Amino acid sequence: MKLQFTLTTGAAALCLALTGTTAAADGQAPTCGLNTGEAASGDPIKVGGINGNAPPGDFSGGTDAAAAYFDCVNANGGINGRPIEYIVENDQWNPELAGQVATKLVKDEGVVALVGNGSVVSMAVNAGLYKDEDVMVMASGCAISECYESTNIVSTNQGPLPSGIGALTYAVEELGTTSAACIGFNIPNNGGWACDWMEDYMSSQGLTGTSILMDPTAVDLNSVYLQAIAEGVDTILLMLPAGPAIGLLKVAEEQGGRDLFKWVSPTPLYEPGVAEVLGDYWNDNLHIHTAYPYRAGPLRQ
Repeated sequence: MKLQFTLTTGAAALCLALTGTTAAADGQAPTCGLNTGEAASGDPIKVGGINGNAPPGDFSGGTDAAAAYFDCVNANGGINGRPIEYIVENDQWNPELAGQVATKLVKDEGVVALVGNGSVVSMAVNAGLYKDEDVMVMASGCAISECYESTNIVSTNQGPLPSGIGALTYAVEELGTTSAACIGFNIPNNGGWACDWMEDYMSSQGLTGTSILMDPTAVDLNSVYLQAIAEGVDTILLMLPAGPAIGLLKVAEEQGGRDLFKWVSPTPLYEPGVAEVLGDYWNDNLHIHTAYPYRAGPLRQ
């Protein structure tokens, strides 16, 4: 299958590991920690990480990458001889649980920072806690407004707002889009935030934009697809994690809907295995914006 990409990038979840670890192409051992080749044995330094791994999406890739990096650091002298004790919690897309696990990490465990976070709900719930406790959070991937507005949170990914607008700009400039529906989750600082900006962008171009927001705990993709048809737009912007986005594309395929719309997506669909899962039906008909350098051609799988 061939998918059309507007930009190219590496996997954002690996940025942390690649920043601190180097491995030569000729097969040399990685360089990390003090690079002593001896395991760290001092008092551990506690670092936390929170992911969201439950329906409707798995965001554990960032904490997995961070754990692999910290294992390498610990096996090579640690930080001045001290190993990193990496404590990972899963908030399961549950705001109440997100608050509980963050409090556990920050107040009970006394972590010095949180690294590799990937969660839709955690940052919104805990941004105030991180600021009040002066704890820095480096997310591997984030999809809500707090990640880009809070002084105590940074993220290695571009986020849904600029990535989504990038996909839509491509659709307007290259595909002739005049009206678009932004499909996202009914989370104010996620789907509501990004899709509101999408509507503002379309309005600024003298075009039409509308939002279709769904409950992440009770996803009905058939109803969402029928609503998109009823809106009468010419373009669908999939402002969704990979799993639900693939699910919606499968619904469209079952109903022969590929050619009813121009289909564009921000970065989440730029993921290994997506082309194989979607198959040839979407060949040259799905346009995906990725996070970094400009304007590449089609990727042939």
